[in-house]
Amino acid sequence: MNHRDQVLKALDEVRFPLVIKPNVGGSGAGIVRFTTREELTERLDTLHFGPDGTALVQEFIESEEGAIVRVEVLDGRYLYAIRIVRGPDAGFNLCPADICQTSPAPSGRPAATDLGACPVDAKPGLDVRGYDAPVEAIDTVIRLTRAASIDVGGVEYLVSKADGRLYYYDVNATSNFVANAPAVVGFEPTERFVDYIVDVARRGGRPGRGA
Repeated sequence: MNHRDQVLKALDEVRFPLVIKPNVGGSGAGIVRFTTREELTERLDTLHFGPDGTALVQEFIESEEGAIVRVEVLDGRYLYAIRIVRGPDAGFNLCPADICQTSPAPSGRPAATDLGACPVDAKPGLDVRGYDAPVEAIDTVIRLTRAASIDVGGVEYLVSKADGRLYYYDVNATSNFVANAPAVVGFEPTERFVDYIVDVARRGGRPGRGA
């Protein structure tokens, strides 16, 4: 959407509750949830659509246990998966990397800039753990990222609380990787990413592409 009037027109196809996502970058920035048409109409003029005036209107699907799964890929192959459970006050910033956390940590917890902090402790409102994603989800993520020519990135999905179906809702063409990866997923993905970059450089570019 690039105009507020289009938001109301979208209601013929999008059910409540819904979220409006402005084009302002990641980390859940600027996302607002609405539960009724009346609430949306009342607040429509206050919404910020980002510097290019573009926003996404998306149905909000409640996930089982408030959890989402992020599957990371590298060079067309599965790298790892993590399961993120959001607390009631976590908002929409579900990024598991330290670089995405902009708010100060509660007293007594590690600061978000402490790169050695486990995300289970350092991310207020988030529980982040390694996860064995089902084969179905991994295969779908690999197909999605290969079709989009994504070398390194992650795809997020959730399991609907209402019908148990998997919904893939976010495709990321890059990754900050999970904080304290060795403790969370059992290895350091950055090392494999560096090896991949070196290998591509030695070959003079990705197969089938220029340098």
